[in-house]
Amino acid sequence: MLNQQLCIRTIPDKLLCHMVDATSSRRARATNSSFWSCSLWEIRSRIRKRLGSAPMSSVHRMTNLWSVDNVCSWLKVNGLEAFTTTFIENEIDGATLLGLSERMCERIFPKIKDQVRFMAILSTLKEKENEFVPHDEPDVPAKPTTGSFQLRFPQFLINSLNNKDPDLKSHQRNKAKNALVQALYDTLSLQTMYPTHIQYVDLMRMLLMQYPFLREKCGSGYALEMHDGEDEHSIQHHKEAMKVEALKQRPNYNLIINGMVKTQKYRANFIQEHSTAAVLEEFPCLRHPLLILEEMKLVSEVDVDKQVVVNLAKMSKNILDKAPKSALKDKCLVVLDASDTEEERRGQIVNTAVLLLPSVFKEDPQQLFVIDKEPVFPTPTIVLTNCKNGNPLQSSAITVKMDDTEILLDDGSVDISLALAVAFFTLSYLPS
Repeated sequence: MLNQQLCIRTIPDKLLCHMVDATSSRRARATNSSFWSCSLWEIRSRIRKRLGSAPMSSVHRMTNLWSVDNVCSWLKVNGLEAFTTTFIENEIDGATLLGLSERMCERIFPKIKDQVRFMAILSTLKEKENEFVPHDEPDVPAKPTTGSFQLRFPQFLINSLNNKDPDLKSHQRNKAKNALVQALYDTLSLQTMYPTHIQYVDLMRMLLMQYPFLREKCGSGYALEMHDGEDEHSIQHHKEAMKVEALKQRPNYNLIINGMVKTQKYRANFIQEHSTAAVLEEFPCLRHPLLILEEMKLVSEVDVDKQVVVNLAKMSKNILDKAPKSALKDKCLVVLDASDTEEERRGQIVNTAVLLLPSVFKEDPQQLFVIDKEPVFPTPTIVLTNCKNGNPLQSSAITVKMDDTEILLDDGSVDISLALAVAFFTLSYLPS
């Protein structure tokens, strides 16, 4: 991934170590502890692994509930997108798909090669439908819910949940755990084949609210961690004071920074358990450029913005030399040549280096930044808007977005290199 390549080359060593340690600890918890231990991160990763490894082709046992759009997405994943129009015109949904005969397929696919290919993947689809749940156990709703998902579990799984089956918290894989993962996968797939972090969190929060015995104490963030001299009441007081101050037109940064120091341990746990939007609602201070830089210092004990700029400045000449010729490069060079002062030119060289990094690595630039449009990926993305003549170096507004949430306020002090530092930090710190 581009973000991983950029981290290795531009992030200061101490922060990089912090990111690696955080990743390693998550992996260790996911493999050595119970399936449900520590935080929603492992739960989401387990589901994402299943979705990511076969988002549509190893489809679930609820195929009969697919819409026509779901079927078309499945066709595209399997390289049969040329026939989506035919499927739409014939209103072939999941139930119809499962009922297609060979004679029907002959009418849809003129070429024998396409017929054979389609019948093979359809056969695979049918075989995998009941991989986890017996035919004679229909899904029934779980306890009544008020969230955005309707959890539907096979009866034997509901019995296991109601009886607090220890297998569900076992270190080893077993039928109950596999069935629960499959049921969660099915629930997500009915709503979308490409769930966002917020949808993962909503689903898992709903599950844990209904079956709190699945929740574990170790590292989960439910146990309140505090600095010495603080208690639950004082933490709440600091949070409210920080929130009120951060929403002012001219906030007292010293007051907020003092509160950030006192609530840092609590905030770190809160971040692990909540969506990006929820984190920024609880701690709006993290949207201010100056304050998120302060958060970087608290976490990594280094000036991340300064280190990123210094490292990029050292690399910028090589990046500009190695970047292939492109319209983006030409536009950036025009701005560089028009710089009024040497200081302005140095700053624009660093910004240009950021924009050209993807082309050096032969990666999709939209993984890092977008120009006058919304991000394509849910990961931290630099958003450059109101670009004069489409030139990103002449953008009048720069921010960073993740999971459709703006995580950086543009107060006039944000440039592309600062946005890059925030994107990198967010990648390791906020849930993604």
